[in-house]
Amino acid sequence: MLVDLRLEPVRQLARRQIGTARIGRDREAGRDGHAHLGHLGETDPFATEQLPAWRARSYFYYHTVREEPFPVVVAMMSTQEGQQPAINHERTLPAFAKYHGYKIDDPAIEFFSEHEVADADHSSRQLDLVAELITNEELAKRAREVAEVAVKTRWACMTDVYRAA
Repeated sequence: MLVDLRLEPVRQLARRQIGTARIGRDREAGRDGHAHLGHLGETDPFATEQLPAWRARSYFYYHTVREEPFPVVVAMMSTQEGQQPAINHERTLPAFAKYHGYKIDDPAIEFFSEHEVADADHSSRQLDLVAELITNEELAKRAREVAEVAVKTRWACMTDVYRAA
């Protein structure tokens, strides 16, 4: 059971990076997911070259999930969920409206609209879990160190996307 729990952060990262969290569900509903947002075909996200910061972030996540104690992994993941609502609210959703003409309730961007709210709840639950799991100062110190690197690598990824655009 613990092995399955430790793999979930990696699964979440993979889903976010290639934008396929909903493709299976969308296919079943007769929609093409959000792969079309950037005029990508369904398989194009898998063929897209990973930018350097995204690759580094992937390796950092993999290493963290593999090597760190579970409370540290949960602390790292809480930083990612915690940043997402602001990113969606301040950047992603306004960009969809400005550059692509999507309204917030458009089914094509439903994933992002839903997660503007849902990720705040996810983060809150993760922080509550971190508070329960961090039982000593050594774990707390390590959790802070790993969380700080996670935040920095996430913003480096945003910079990579900006530079590549």
